[in-house]
Amino acid sequence: MDLFDAKSFCFIVMNLICIKTLTNASEEYVDPAEVIYGDLVQFRDGHIIIAVLLPITTSDENENCRNEFRNEGIQMVEQVNMAIEKVNADENFLPGIKIGTVIINTCLSVPNTLTKVIFDVLRKYILDNQCHNSCLNPDEPRILAGVLGAMKSSVSMQIARLLQVFYIPQISYFSTNPELSDKNRFQYFFRTVPSDTKQTLAMTHFIEQMGWNYVSVLYENDPYGINGNAEIVHHFKDNNICFAETILVEVKSNMGYYIGIVDDLMKKSTANAVILFMGAWLAEKIITATKYVEGAENKFTWMASDAWIEYLPYSNADEAFIQSIDGSIGFRPNFVHNQNLSAMIENITLDRYQGLNKTLNPWWEHYISNTNNCSLQKGNMTYGKRICSSNETISGFTHLDNSIEESVMVFVHALNSYHQDICTNITKENGLCGELRDMSGTNILAKELYHYIKNVSFTTDDGRLFEFDENQDAPSVYRISIYNRNMSSDYKNTNGWTPIKTYDDKGFHNYNVDWRQGEVSSVCSQPCMQGQAKKTAEQLCCWFCQNCTERQFVSNGTECVDCSEDMMPNAEQDQCILIPIQKLEYDSGYTIGCLVVGVFGLLCTSFVTAIYIKFRHTAIVRASGMELCFFVLFGIFFTLTNCFVITAPPTIFSCALSRVILAIGPACMYSGLLVKTIRVVFIFHSKRIMSTRTKAYLEPVPILFITLLVVVVQIVILIPWLVINNPKVTVKYYENEAFLTCEHIINEEIFVGIAYPFVIIIICTILATINRNAPTGFRETLFIGFAMYTTCVTWIAFLPLFFTHSAEIFKQLTTISVALSVSAITVLFCLFVPRCYTMVFYPEFNTSESVMGHTGSFTGTKPPRPKAKTVDGVENNAYSMSPTADAKPRST
Repeated sequence: MDLFDAKSFCFIVMNLICIKTLTNASEEYVDPAEVIYGDLVQFRDGHIIIAVLLPITTSDENENCRNEFRNEGIQMVEQVNMAIEKVNADENFLPGIKIGTVIINTCLSVPNTLTKVIFDVLRKYILDNQCHNSCLNPDEPRILAGVLGAMKSSVSMQIARLLQVFYIPQISYFSTNPELSDKNRFQYFFRTVPSDTKQTLAMTHFIEQMGWNYVSVLYENDPYGINGNAEIVHHFKDNNICFAETILVEVKSNMGYYIGIVDDLMKKSTANAVILFMGAWLAEKIITATKYVEGAENKFTWMASDAWIEYLPYSNADEAFIQSIDGSIGFRPNFVHNQNLSAMIENITLDRYQGLNKTLNPWWEHYISNTNNCSLQKGNMTYGKRICSSNETISGFTHLDNSIEESVMVFVHALNSYHQDICTNITKENGLCGELRDMSGTNILAKELYHYIKNVSFTTDDGRLFEFDENQDAPSVYRISIYNRNMSSDYKNTNGWTPIKTYDDKGFHNYNVDWRQGEVSSVCSQPCMQGQAKKTAEQLCCWFCQNCTERQFVSNGTECVDCSEDMMPNAEQDQCILIPIQKLEYDSGYTIGCLVVGVFGLLCTSFVTAIYIKFRHTAIVRASGMELCFFVLFGIFFTLTNCFVITAPPTIFSCALSRVILAIGPACMYSGLLVKTIRVVFIFHSKRIMSTRTKAYLEPVPILFITLLVVVVQIVILIPWLVINNPKVTVKYYENEAFLTCEHIINEEIFVGIAYPFVIIIICTILATINRNAPTGFRETLFIGFAMYTTCVTWIAFLPLFFTHSAEIFKQLTTISVALSVSAITVLFCLFVPRCYTMVFYPEFNTSESVMGHTGSFTGTKPPRPKAKTVDGVENNAYSMSPTADAKPRST
């Protein structure tokens, strides 16, 4: 009594008392047209009786039986009959003992099943121990071994509570409710199918394998659906799968209700996978409703629970429904598949179950009559239908796989083991041994058989080992099938469902079937790309992707984190790595470009210097100021050497040397040009005759000394720059790049070195403009001016390039090197190349008369003018504007 609660027990006792007061109904003739199929009971006489609960007909919303057959119920009646006949004919099982059956039509109704079990099983075989139906030998004992069934979990749970009071074992062939695994509540309940816990786990792992994480669940408002949904919630939580919609579905006749459910599913547009954890009738309503909602038809991938996979589509389903169900994925225990079962049922004739055999399947004649639309009556009672022939059969029968034959065999193997243990003299002739005969009318056999059932072990027809687990459930092996009527496969199963995988405790095992007819997506958000952080929204599966910057890496997939200055994200942008340090090498493109410009300038400078040395005593060189020319050439040469220093791998020495070249080279070059320009301006713009002392300052040595003084100013600037801010090598980081370079060369500090030369350039430009009308021989100020204009344009162009590429060190270094080289080459070509051209190709112009002429040019091709007067002319004296000055040509 401790196994069952008092309230339920009182309910049972009250029902038994009421039933005991009833009289046994006499077997009177009943008009077949008025037969209620739910009241029919199958009986096969035997020594040991197994009660079987099958859903042969359907029930209405109030759980009243209806005269509407279920193909599966008729199929299972035949499966039980064939299994029992096979066992009774096998001498290896229970020799001399026949197994009998009582098959009750449950109609999938709890009240109907409870009533039938109490009235047709418990009362007859335990309470009264009387034979009420077609007993061949009423005096033979009949012993109840147990109950096989039911199919629906809600029915099985109520029957289990009832049978538990009498310690009667129950084996279900299809009840999968997880609650039935609780042995504290249902100790005597067994099942040859796995629990829905394993089914929902298979669904969850399949969803994971498909890459889905956003799924809708619709479940029926009954223990099967509610408990199935609870298991799904548990597994989804453990595997980070989110619910798009979770809807409890009621049984209603109004199609608008189901259309509203589909509307709710459509609101979650990316959730294309929908689990329907419900019976076939409800599943059909939901799927049918999609054709009334725009865009819903053929949108969803339905995931079928074992309660409706292979039941749908019905044979009368329309084309629209078949298209909607196409591509659905179903989960069902991996039952033994009997390919010949349909053919065997189709060969059963009407007269097979007539006469004495009628009780073996009392529903068969009515099933044939309904299926073939023929009448079992004759004369005026046919109602216009043809009369069914005795050889009448059915055609087009589609069977569904189940485990009812395994359930029968569990009882058989357990009984066989018990019989061998309890009976001593076992022979076919002896039949029931005395020990068993004494159990007639009691529950002793059933009670003691429990332990044998619990430890049963045998090999099934397909070679699998069958044993119950610790929860008295069958091994959890599932068959995953896809509905695709156009798929060609050797594994084609029932109603167009094709097996594609099996699932057990070790995972999935694939059939050799190409089933993926286009990938289906069911995710809330698409995966973030590389370098994006996943920011979770309302649910774990829903997020938006935040782009990380080039200086950030993605931490834990959810945060953009900055790398330190000396590090950068790796290629996958999931961690920071040290930034590789770069430096200019002589084989880089930037270095080669700088060297090409610089070496070209050095070669040209060397060539010009050579020409000037050769023609150093000629009029053009002397009139230009030989000493200053060589000083300027030195400055040009020194400036051009920057291409070797700036582009060299940075060291303390190269950094210091680059400062010196940057400051001294341009200073020497432009200081010489400045003094040359001042000298000419001084000579030709003096308003009085210069004194001898003044003329002395214009001699070569003083002029050279003055030039050096101008350069000394730059040296005075350079020394503090070197002392106060020591030259150093530094690593500059810009974004994800690191450059080894001299610090002063890549920032505003460079102006310390070039500011003073810029001042000289500006002054030189102004003075050259003032003195643009000097005589031919002294019109080098014109060329100096042109050189200054070009230099200004060069630096105006290069400086913006320098500062706009502050993050690109190599370009900065290249810019400053090329700018210095181009400035030097500009001075060389503007000031020296024209004179070299004249000295080499037109030596006739390299005379005092040509140099001192007011017209013509020593760079032109015109013949020289006649000799100028040696007195009273300014052309005679380079140092005086006075006509009385000394007419002797002199070196300027």
